[in-house]
This record gives sequence, C-alpha cells and structure tokens, in this order.
Amino acid sequence: MICSLNITDQEWRIFIWFLIDFDDSEKFPVIGSILFCFTVFQTVFLTLSLFLSIPYVIVVGKCRKFHMNLTRIIVFTKIHLIFMIGTSLLGLLYVFRFIKKTGDCVADFPLVLLGYTRFITTCINFGFFPAILLERTFSIRHMWDYEKKRRIYIANTINANTTTIAIVSGIFLTVGVPQLWQLTD
Repeated sequence: MICSLNITDQEWRIFIWFLIDFDDSEKFPVIGSILFCFTVFQTVFLTLSLFLSIPYVIVVGKCRKFHMNLTRIIVFTKIHLIFMIGTSLLGLLYVFRFIKKTGDCVADFPLVLLGYTRFITTCINFGFFPAILLERTFSIRHMWDYEKKRRIYIANTINANTTTIAIVSGIFLTVGVPQLWQLTD
C-alpha cells in the first residue's frame, strides 16, 4: 500500500509494506472477501506465533548446548521475529480500519513507522540463515579453539551488519522506490 504524505507542499509517496488496502478490492467482492478471510487467518496465526515465540527465545537463550555466538544470533533474530509479529498485529488495526489513514503527515507517521519497522524486522529475519552460515564459517576458520574461546565480537559483528543492511534497504525501498515510481508517472 502506498501512503501519500504532503510535506511542505510536496507530495511524498511512502510504501507501507505488507498492509492490504481493501479499498481496491471493494470493486471485486470475491477477491475482497478472500483477502479478508486471509487477513483474519493471519491474525489468528500471528497471535499464536507470538505466544509460542517468547518461550522459544527464553529456552534457547538459557541453553548451553549451542556455542555462545550461535545462541546470540538465534536470540537476536527471534527477538526481531517477535517485533515483526507485533508490528503485523498493529498493522492489522489499519487493515481492519480500527485506525484510519488520514493523509496528514503527522497523523499518519505511526503508520509509516509501523511499515518501516515491519520491513526492517522482516529483512533481519530473512538474514537469519546467512548469519548462521557466516557464524559456522568462523567456527571452521577458528576450529582449533572456537569452543574454548568466547569470541563474542563475531556474533556482534554479524548482528550489526545484518541490522545495517536491513536499515539501509528499508530506507531505500520504503522511500526511494515510491519516489522513483512518482518520477515515472
């Protein structure tokens, strides 16, 4: 869904990721009801996932069977999964029209922030498997003493790089791509 904001008499288009706009689907009632049923199912599934993810993070965080760096990466991405689920549930307030989009820059800022946060947490969660592979690569490189030395800087560097890539791509895809679309209109 693209949200148009008027900032200093200039229209900015900002893409709100993963929010369904039912205004377009009202022309086609069958598609609208399918989207609505999917959104209700998504709400139930995300709520269950939220309550199951919190104990998972606690158990993995306290577990000593994994190497500390692997545990830090798993907990880091799963905490962002919890944030992603939370922002998805908050985004559904807009989808179900409990909160309406106004077109005002200040009033719609939470919607823009919500879409941006959801995109960043999704990017971090998509970076989970490459982060695990990178951490395992470091474990092979330092094979002789990897289990004995903590080397926390490896997990911190991987988590910081994943976050930086997610923030930069989030800014570009949330603000940059709609501006390019506006130039071609």
